[in-house]
Amino acid sequence: MVKTYFKYQLERNVGQVAGTQCNVAYHPGTKRIFSGVNQQVAVVARRTGEVLAYLSREHKNRLVRHVAVFGERVYAGYAATDCRYEDGDILVWNCTTLEFLMSLDQHKSAVSSMACSSDETIMVSAGQDCRIVIWDLLSEESSSM
Repeated sequence: MVKTYFKYQLERNVGQVAGTQCNVAYHPGTKRIFSGVNQQVAVVARRTGEVLAYLSREHKNRLVRHVAVFGERVYAGYAATDCRYEDGDILVWNCTTLEFLMSLDQHKSAVSSMACSSDETIMVSAGQDCRIVIWDLLSEESSSM
């Protein structure tokens, strides 16, 4: 019989780098943590805890609801916070260069989750609009269910 004990010890607190309504994602190649902080995505160095950058694209009245890392890209699912309309879109950046790549717009409400195929050509997103959108990441086309 083998007994295993896991012990977690907090090394240090790096401050507020996460919002209350968003998850975090990790990219092992760059050793960076991506976290939704209100209207931006915080990029944090794993070793030092230093905030390297904030990713955003002039999205006023929108909050990051879900962050995912697939391959060399980070995806941020947004939700509109303006009570006059609802909208959800996904913004995509390169994990290494932090360069903005594209915007994927199909959801009518907040994007709540994303998953990607192992070859990183197909992504599926779900939203609070009760829709599932299937994205062909090579052609940037989509179909919804």
